Amino acid sequence: MSSATLIFLSVVFLVWTASAALAVWLIYPNRFRQRLMHLEEDAGLPSTDSLWVERVVQVAKPFMKLSLPAEGWDNSPLRLRFIHAGWRHSAAPVVFLASKTILALSLPLLVLFYMPLVSDYLSRVRCDLKAIL
Repeated sequence: MSSATLIFLSVVFLVWTASAALAVWLIYPNRFRQRLMHLEEDAGLPSTDSLWVERVVQVAKPFMKLSLPAEGWDNSPLRLRFIHAGWRHSAAPVVFLASKTILALSLPLLVLFYMPLVSDYLSRVRCDLKAIL
């Protein structure tokens, strides 16, 4: 592999790792945030976490409708798995189904976008292999 390829792969790895760590840090509740949230609720202030969750749910609802089962969602095994996993908030299924739909639509588009780049790279590799052999 060339050094440019290694640098590119390293940058992609670091970006995706950092974005995953940021998502976990933002989503996973820690004790300090929970205490602040309880203090805000006691003071009568709107919680910043609840405002953020409401915004995400509003954006995700149109995408959720594409993956939502036709009937029987309230008693489905998936909902029970959410409850057993500790995701009892009403926004959990909305975010899950919306992310499922968004990934199902965006990943093929991403492959379609990067396919010319990969095919160009593969053609150069084939030419290099022919020259070696």
